[in-house]
Amino acid sequence: MNEPNPFIDLKEKSFWEKSDTPIWIASSFFLQRNLSSEPFPMKMNATESEVTLTALKQTLMNVPQLEIPIYYEMSELKTWEKQYLLEHFLATCESNNPDCKSGVIVDQTGNFLAMINGEDHLVLHSIDTQADWKLAWKKLSEIEIELAKSHTFAYSPKFGYLTS
Repeated sequence: MNEPNPFIDLKEKSFWEKSDTPIWIASSFFLQRNLSSEPFPMKMNATESEVTLTALKQTLMNVPQLEIPIYYEMSELKTWEKQYLLEHFLATCESNNPDCKSGVIVDQTGNFLAMINGEDHLVLHSIDTQADWKLAWKKLSEIEIELAKSHTFAYSPKFGYLTS
């Protein structure tokens, strides 16, 4: 017997699938952050990327704002699953460094995606389809605050948060 595929479940519950119209209105929000203690993903070796991946994954899996988060190792995702993430979240989930271990976390609602060790150490995505963008942004902000309790982000007083 085949195990249920969470991506198929997400697709079937997706707000994109529930729309009665050919036009879908949605807002996509994202925050990009890098840890101050590690090189950016493009410069990481396998060991550094594993340390960063493990630390961010552990914190994100315990963030109270996420409803049943599920972690996926990028190297284990099928092509169609990566394509689904691109289409659903309007986000690329690829790393430019083949030595860099990366992963994604998606919550049960299908409205949140965290990419770990992609272009940056962390990219948080939120999709709003209810025209309540303040709520979507608030959720991202609260998740970032939770992460900042355990991790120091790369920040410059002159340039702000440092990203790739």
